[in-house]
Amino acid sequence: PFPGYRVEDVDGDGLREVLVETGTIGSVGAGPQRTYLLVYGWDGRVLALEEETVTSGEHPIHLLNDADALLEEGAYAEAIARYERSYTDPDLDRSASWAEEGWEVALEAYARFRQVLAWALAGDRGAAGEAYEALVEDLGDDPDAERFVDLARTFWGALEGGDADDACRAVCERAGGMEWGPDVPLNAFGYANRAYGPDDMCPAVPAEG
Repeated sequence: PFPGYRVEDVDGDGLREVLVETGTIGSVGAGPQRTYLLVYGWDGRVLALEEETVTSGEHPIHLLNDADALLEEGAYAEAIARYERSYTDPDLDRSASWAEEGWEVALEAYARFRQVLAWALAGDRGAAGEAYEALVEDLGDDPDAERFVDLARTFWGALEGGDADDACRAVCERAGGMEWGPDVPLNAFGYANRAYGPDDMCPAVPAEG
């Protein structure tokens, strides 16, 4: 929405590029948003995207949305790194939107739960076990982390007696008994960001429709 455009030779090769500065949705309900500078250059046939740079502050929810997309694509190493950054990068924008107090702990618990999933789906049960044990030790007694620690425990318990698909089915079933409204911190960052439900909690099992 509300983009800005410039045409200039940014790389000094005598050919001009089209620079698009993306805008934001002008609504508080949209939540925290990212803006980008997109550079399109002529490739001999069309104007193709050559570079994409984030030009705004990034929020943890943005990194979680990105990491989840990577996980669902099977890019496990990249997803794990993005999850890690979501709760360790001190330079992220941590404005609260309409999330209730404790949302940072909740999002960290979600990210660490997803790291357990990613390691397991990548076939490294040793790393998955280490991530699980660290999550339970660090956040297992924190009420703000309870939802995602619960799902992690469900996943790990089912994984020990079966495979990742079995464990994911158990997670989705467990999550199906939970409420998933905007009061859940994962869903408290506006309609410009992803909304989650129980079928999103474990990507090894496709959502039923």
